[in-house]
Amino acid sequence: MTTGQHLVIVQPKLPAYRWSYFELIAREWPGRVLVIYGEDTADGPLSSLPNDQRVGSFERLEVPWTRCASRSFLAMRPVLAAIGQIRPAALLLPGDFNEPVVHLLLLMARFRWRIPAVCLGQHRRAGARLMMTAIKPLWHRAFHGLILYNQREYQLYREGFNFPVKRLTFLNNGLDRIPTEPTLKTLRRKFHAGSFLCLGRLEAKNRFDLVISAHAAYVRAGGQRPLIIIGEGSQGAALRAMAEDKVRFLGAIYDESVLREQLQSTFALVHPYGLGLSLNVAFGYACPVICCREPEVHMPEFWLWQEGLNGLGFAHHPTEAEVTARLESTLAAMDGLRQEYYHQCCLSAHHSVIGVTTEGMAGRTLRLLFHLAKMKR
Repeated sequence: MTTGQHLVIVQPKLPAYRWSYFELIAREWPGRVLVIYGEDTADGPLSSLPNDQRVGSFERLEVPWTRCASRSFLAMRPVLAAIGQIRPAALLLPGDFNEPVVHLLLLMARFRWRIPAVCLGQHRRAGARLMMTAIKPLWHRAFHGLILYNQREYQLYREGFNFPVKRLTFLNNGLDRIPTEPTLKTLRRKFHAGSFLCLGRLEAKNRFDLVISAHAAYVRAGGQRPLIIIGEGSQGAALRAMAEDKVRFLGAIYDESVLREQLQSTFALVHPYGLGLSLNVAFGYACPVICCREPEVHMPEFWLWQEGLNGLGFAHHPTEAEVTARLESTLAAMDGLRQEYYHQCCLSAHHSVIGVTTEGMAGRTLRLLFHLAKMKR
């Protein structure tokens, strides 16, 4: 295949938090950029993560899912046909070992098209099996380049696995825009009248049910701060049914000004498990975060969290009753902080995400792609 200066990005879905990243890449890439992703389906993979339909500088191709046994995979034929037409200079592929189209495209890139294939993935995701985690670094070496989700994994691959530095970079999922540092007036308002907040999809992996139970125990013990829950999902009805006094559901909020106002009056974010981009959003608005302290139960963004500096944590336990008790104690501990220490915790949270931006993500990705494709910006 005779290649041009084009780039093809293949991803399972095109959610809002990836749109800006791909848009910045497309603006800097000298040729066409095509993003291929799976269609939205009611019961398909990542159905709770809708595709962002905004029009941008990149072209887009939504492909159907192919059902095999109990799983769904990206349909191979439309993906191969699109790549054959655009004749890219490089491929940016998802790091899902269980996605057959990734293996096929990697083989095609290496032995037929002779173009660099770059993997966008992570070493260990939340809930991953240890065997798969052990195999991944070996599989990643088959790619021409690797973009890891955070800087901590980048250091592990560079120093622990001796991965070639010229073929390696990291994302550090970030915000499009970092909010301004909070004023003393805002910090005082958060301390004296702020609420606890759950922010994210109302899905089982986040375990917001434990937050509701722990908050009820906190209130019975004399706690005064209400709990606000923002988001929608498959667990919405069940969570609303178990909620007691001092719990309010605001649904999904997409208006940035409304969300900003809510976060500026939030005392702390509570996200026991599966913590991801909600951490960046909370830190951006100087909200400390309460969560389980084990990194294995969270998403890659968790690397920014530091206990005692920008949040408080609890130890995981196999029984729900014990987790609820530990979470209730952590809510009470956060509520009991002295005002001066709480202010420092808020400012540390805000400073944690300064420089962790979508622009930085795109810049590191472009540098690696240009290097591997032997192109100039």
